[in-house]
Amino acid sequence: MTRSNFDPVAARLRRHLREMRLRAGLTQTALGERLNHTQQWVFKYEAGERRLDVIEFIQIAHAIGFDPGDFINTFMNEPADLNAARPCNPPRPAASTKTRT
Repeated sequence: MTRSNFDPVAARLRRHLREMRLRAGLTQTALGERLNHTQQWVFKYEAGERRLDVIEFIQIAHAIGFDPGDFINTFMNEPADLNAARPCNPPRPAASTKTRT
């Protein structure tokens, strides 16, 4: 499994985080200050240049002022682009049972 920041689901998550920041009336600079980071740090995760870990996501949610659990529930239940849908556990090819003779 590739860990691309540019897959459609990651892009949708970043877009929603940016929208939440803007709804709260925060600039990248203001959010960075709340998180003890720079404006560039916020820009990089919003642009997909860096990945967020779970702790960073929770800190961002609290700094913006939304519940991270509610955000994830809403995010996971909204209709996604069908091209972006992938099974959580893709099937593995069956092991070959052929023997050499």
